[in-house]
Amino acid sequence: MTAARRDTLGSLEIGRFLAASTVLLTHFCADTARYGSGPAANFFAALNPPAPLAVQYFFVLSGFVMMTAHRGDFGTFSAVWHFWWRRACRIYPVYWLGFGLMSYYLYPALTPHLAFLMVSLAPVSVVEFVSPAWTLRFEMAFYIAFGLCLLPYVGRVLLALWIFAVFWLWRPAALSSFLLFPPTQLLKYVAAHFAPLFFAPFEIFFFMGLAAGAIRLPGTKSGIAAICAGIAALATAGPLYQWGYTYGGPLTPAFTGCGIGLVILGFATLERSGALRLSGWARSLGAMSYPLYILHMPLMVYADGWFWGHVHLHGAALFAFGAAYLGGIYLICAAVAFLFDRPLQKTLRRIKIFPGGRLRAGFGTTG
Repeated sequence: MTAARRDTLGSLEIGRFLAASTVLLTHFCADTARYGSGPAANFFAALNPPAPLAVQYFFVLSGFVMMTAHRGDFGTFSAVWHFWWRRACRIYPVYWLGFGLMSYYLYPALTPHLAFLMVSLAPVSVVEFVSPAWTLRFEMAFYIAFGLCLLPYVGRVLLALWIFAVFWLWRPAALSSFLLFPPTQLLKYVAAHFAPLFFAPFEIFFFMGLAAGAIRLPGTKSGIAAICAGIAALATAGPLYQWGYTYGGPLTPAFTGCGIGLVILGFATLERSGALRLSGWARSLGAMSYPLYILHMPLMVYADGWFWGHVHLHGAALFAFGAAYLGGIYLICAAVAFLFDRPLQKTLRRIKIFPGGRLRAGFGTTG
C-alpha cells in the first residue's frame, strides 16, 4: 500500500471548520429570518457571511493536502488506487447520508439516470438534491485527474498538460496577441462536451493548493512572511472577487488562490517549526467540518418541515430559537462526525485495495 504521509495540521483543521461554519451561517441566517418579524428578523436577514471565500478556501486546502500527503507517491502504480480509495472513503459516506435525507422529500423527481449521477457524484453539472454537493463534483474531477497524475512515466506530464490546458483555456485575451500557443477551439470543444468540470476555472484553486503544498519554508519568519504576503494578495485582489462574496472572473482564482495558498502555507510552516502548537481539539473541529458542510442543508429542510407555519417569533424569542436551532445543527453534525464518519473511515481504510505492494516505475516492487 502507498505510504501516504499524514501531515495533519491543527491550524488548517480550524480553518476548515471556520469555512464550513461560514457556509452554514450563510444559509442559516436567511432561513432563521423567515421565522420572525421586526428588528430581530432584520438582524438575521442582514447577516451575509462570505460563503464563496469559504468555498475557495476548501478548494485550495484540498490541493494543498493532496500534494502534502502524496508528493512522494508520484510514479507509483498502487498509489493511484490507494488515493482514489481514500478519497472515496472520505467523500461518500456522509454525502450518501445527506442524499438519503433529501431523497425522503425529493424521491418523486428521481429517475434511474439522475439517481446514478446523484449517488456517484459524477463530475457533471446537475441540479443537486444536497445543494453544497456542487463543490464535491469539482472535487471529484480533481481527484480523478490528480490520481492519474500519480501514474509512472506519464503522471507528471499529465499534470503539466492539465495545468497548462486550464490556464491557456482561461487566459486573458491580451496574452494571445504576443504568445504564440495553439488555438483553443479543440480544447473548448472537449471541455464543453466531455469534461467541463475538469477544465473549469475552479480547478485553478486546486492548482494553487498544489503549488503551496509543494513548497517547504525554512522557519518561523518565513511562515509569518507567507501569511502576510497571502493577506496582501487577497486584499489587493479584493475588488475582483467582491471581498469574498463572488468568485470573480475566470482568472480571478489565480490571484485569490495564490493568496489563500500562501496563508495556508504560512500557518503550516509555523506549526511544522513548532512556533504554533495546537492540541487535539483543533483536529476534532476539523473532523466536524465535512458533516457540517454537507448535512446542514438537509437538516434545515427537515427543520422547515417541522417549524414552518408553526413558529413566528419576535425579539429575544427569535434569538433564543436561532441559538437552539444552530446549536442543534452543530450537535447533530458532531454526532455524525464522531459516531459515524470517523469510525467508518477507520474501518474502510484498513481494506487493502492494492495488496501486492507498491510498484514504482524504475524501482521494481517494494513492500
